[in-house]
Amino acid sequence: MQKLTLVFLLSLAVVSCSSSKKYEDERHEDIERDYVVKDSNSKYRPGWIEDAQGWANENNEDTKTNWYYSNETEPKVGRKIACNLAKANAKSDIAGEIATKINTELMAEINGNSSIDENNPEVKALMEKVQSEMSASVSMSIHGAKVRKTYWEKRFYQKDLGAKKDYNAYTCAALIQIPRANLNRGIEQVEKKLETVTKEKMSREDVRRAVARAKEDLKI
Repeated sequence: MQKLTLVFLLSLAVVSCSSSKKYEDERHEDIERDYVVKDSNSKYRPGWIEDAQGWANENNEDTKTNWYYSNETEPKVGRKIACNLAKANAKSDIAGEIATKINTELMAEINGNSSIDENNPEVKALMEKVQSEMSASVSMSIHGAKVRKTYWEKRFYQKDLGAKKDYNAYTCAALIQIPRANLNRGIEQVEKKLETVTKEKMSREDVRRAVARAKEDLKI
């Protein structure tokens, strides 16, 4: 009977642990930092700052229709400056991350294709051109991104806690939501442009495989 009771209690513990959320909001006092939070617009540090998409999945957001991304600024002298920067950075970071991932997968496609010499100066020049134009192309093709949430903190950085000096500063984070349909249309436009730019060195199928892998990795 004692063994059965022990097994039952252990099973309850396992269920309890497995049901806990990974991206729960954290109390400020539970985080060790080189600063003290003097003020904020919430008693908790939002879980979406660390992983916007993971947080959205755990909090029953419409992740089938929308894609989520977040950005948090470095310390700034004013709250308004920090929050405006967080909103702008989050939107530009979406384009940058997508562009970087697509470029990485294009290079992987080239490296895996024995008929393309990655050391060929023409190939190198082509990839440099693709990389330089990618972020701008993705950014221009993405529409409908909107700010869902913002979170700011007024911090007092202290030398005693490990900061370089004592000073006050503001940080801000923004949660961005963008319709997946818009995002996919934008990426399709970029894909078509890539097919044209790389047509002398890569087949259409090569480009499409690379873009498909990038989207899968990004969970778009």
